[in-house]
Amino acid sequence: MHASEKQFTISVVIFILLGFYPLFAEAFSIPYSYQIIAKSPKEMTVKFVYHFPQKISEKWVNDYAKAHFLYDSEKTIPIPETILPFISFMEHPSVVVIRFRKRSFQLKENLFIPAEFAVGGGSKEISKNACRVLSSQNRPEWAAVKQSGKFREFPLWTLNISPVQIDPDQNNISVFDTLWVKLKFAAAFLQKAPLYQMENEQVVKTLKQRILNKEVLKNITVHRAVTGFAKPLINLNDRQMIGFKILIEKQGWYKITYDFLKANKIPIGKVAWNRIKIIAKKNPVPFVAHGLSDGTFDPGDGFEFWGEPNYNTRYPGADDMYYDPYSLENAYEVTWNGLSGKTYGMENGGYFSEETTTVFRPRNFMTTVHQEKENMYSRLSRMTPGMNQDHWFYGSVGAGEIQNYPIDLPAPDTYSNRLVKVRLMLHGQSYGHHSVRAFLSNHRILQGDWYGQTKYAVETSAEEGVFGGQLDQEKNELTLLNDSNDELDFFLLNWFEVTYPRLYKAVNNYIKFTKPDDWPAGRFRFAIDGFTQPDIEVFKINQTQIFGGRVEEVMDSLQQKSFRITFEDDLLSGKTAYIALTPDAKLEPEKADLMYQSDLKRTDNQADYLIIAHPYFAENEELEKLIQLRRSQGLSVKMALTDEIYDLFSDGEKSPVGIKNFLTYAYKNWKKPAPLYVLLVGDGNYLVRNKRAQRVNFIPVYHYQTLKFGAAASDTWYALISGNDLIPDYYIGRLPARTNETLNNILEKILDYETHPSNGEWRNRLLMIAGQGKYFHDQNTELAGKYLPQNYLVQKFYTSPMSDPFYGDTQKLLTYFNKGVSYANFMGHG
Repeated sequence: MHASEKQFTISVVIFILLGFYPLFAEAFSIPYSYQIIAKSPKEMTVKFVYHFPQKISEKWVNDYAKAHFLYDSEKTIPIPETILPFISFMEHPSVVVIRFRKRSFQLKENLFIPAEFAVGGGSKEISKNACRVLSSQNRPEWAAVKQSGKFREFPLWTLNISPVQIDPDQNNISVFDTLWVKLKFAAAFLQKAPLYQMENEQVVKTLKQRILNKEVLKNITVHRAVTGFAKPLINLNDRQMIGFKILIEKQGWYKITYDFLKANKIPIGKVAWNRIKIIAKKNPVPFVAHGLSDGTFDPGDGFEFWGEPNYNTRYPGADDMYYDPYSLENAYEVTWNGLSGKTYGMENGGYFSEETTTVFRPRNFMTTVHQEKENMYSRLSRMTPGMNQDHWFYGSVGAGEIQNYPIDLPAPDTYSNRLVKVRLMLHGQSYGHHSVRAFLSNHRILQGDWYGQTKYAVETSAEEGVFGGQLDQEKNELTLLNDSNDELDFFLLNWFEVTYPRLYKAVNNYIKFTKPDDWPAGRFRFAIDGFTQPDIEVFKINQTQIFGGRVEEVMDSLQQKSFRITFEDDLLSGKTAYIALTPDAKLEPEKADLMYQSDLKRTDNQADYLIIAHPYFAENEELEKLIQLRRSQGLSVKMALTDEIYDLFSDGEKSPVGIKNFLTYAYKNWKKPAPLYVLLVGDGNYLVRNKRAQRVNFIPVYHYQTLKFGAAASDTWYALISGNDLIPDYYIGRLPARTNETLNNILEKILDYETHPSNGEWRNRLLMIAGQGKYFHDQNTELAGKYLPQNYLVQKFYTSPMSDPFYGDTQKLLTYFNKGVSYANFMGHG
């Protein structure tokens, strides 16, 4: 990229970021100029001159109002005419109007705003009801300052000027032809403590071009571009293995065998098996080893442990997320540096108490079955921007509809009088009133009402529901009825849980159990039947293996034979959990991946240009050419591979959180200046629950909750590092390749574009595409008129209506592309 092009790109990005107002309005701006009359290290005086028409008409006022106020029902959001960024390290910078020259006009006609300029529609006229708000609390001040956030370590504010004041009740408008304002942005004592900071030259240069008070940057140490440093492409064969991770998606008892390790290409001979340890989410995981004490792993050897899927632990406030929203796979990391890990102890459960001793012999215990099927994805457009929210649902239930959801409740005690507890996690899909009635196995259990597109957790009370004796021995189902009177009402089922009394009986040679939750501490004798074979093993989860239990063949009331194991244990806590199973019920993990030595946490790292790539693309030769080109442009370049990032920054899980954590770490801990550019190499896919789609999810995308349009795939979120704001601190981009062939095509075009400056007039053409609706046409006009350089040829292309002079079909669009454009932008729906 040539210096001029790089400067243009960064300047446009910074300018858009510092505006912070959405392009919702119709293009309508007042020509103006400003001049800094006086300045000091802590304040400046600025003169603004606006060129209004000599006569202000009703049409002009309405056109202005359309462009400078956003409407949402009766809420109005004013947009200042002039927005100028500045830097202030003060907690409360200020501005005052010290002089002005204005004109006032009395209008003959009432003011009104057509409904098409109201967000979400509305009545045909939003006249005095909406405009009246402008004359009171929501009317913009003539001059104001607003905190925007931080760009890297620079606190950004904007000076906002509103030279038009409308009073719709009096049909009066005032325009300020000239305004003098005094802006205070620093306290005197701050000037005695200059800001010592190293920053990239391009950042400082761009800020100087855009901010009012350029002098605040004089103490910045500038990192100037020289011949950059770039490590060559990573040779995957040279990486040093430090462990491997086992990935699982289901709860259960896992056995790692010789064949499993071979199938997953784990170099068995390079592992010190007598020193292995298992870690999950930074916590030690005990295991049972077989034949590993000699340091080797031979056929017939193995190790076993209790495993859990990837529950939601990163978003504690999002109780509707039962599982992690980006990956069901939980990573169990196996390493062998240092001392060996924690193993299961041995505990004798074969000491049976005398008949005179108090021993509890429970018949059943309360257990919970969680049922969740992620069949559909909803963006949920009315949620709070930025909030974490589950977007995968079991299904939708429309007004008047009845939906049945079968649920497997293993070995229910159909003679129990204990209440069954049901918990539903629902979510409004439409925006109005919702009403639900729920039934379990044809017995009414609860009803509830809520409003809006919000989540709704509801559960049975102590006074309602069904008893264990009302459950079916084999088939049970949850039934939901949408009881709304609104025929357009819809709600979503996220998941549900049933807590019921279960017999101490294995199903498929497996059972996880506890003592009854309402029984006191003491000595318990557990008798568990239902096994089809006698080689039964019992484990106290994450504590001990229990041996010595008595195994015998028994016959139940239906004359069905099975094997029973009986053992005793002293229990002080109701939280102690056990499993009993036979060897055929042990699970095999999804897969295993190698873990490698990485230098990404070294604080002496420094890079201007950071490439994050999936290992599949790590040895791409065209990518090596791009690295060398960036180096020749004075940028130091470093590549980081996603598998190393996940292992260091997200506990081995494939998660956008890991990438964000890495970018945060590099920004805060690497040698200054922090990286400025981030390039993601590899496609992403938001269908995180679809295994087929995950094959091309090389670098995951974050789902950011946006205003009005709901969850959206966002790479910008990765760059939000410094400050709690929406200002990216990296310049980030992605090459969305799924194969090396596609990546080669992309990179060849980039390299050709940047190394051959005279490739034709297409470099000077910009294509602005808009979808159906004047709304998107106006957004494109605003973007082209205010933010794009004037020396480019802007071509417009609209998909409707056919009568529009810029209308075009697919063939016309392809013609534009074939002729060549350097930049194309689309405003509209997908």
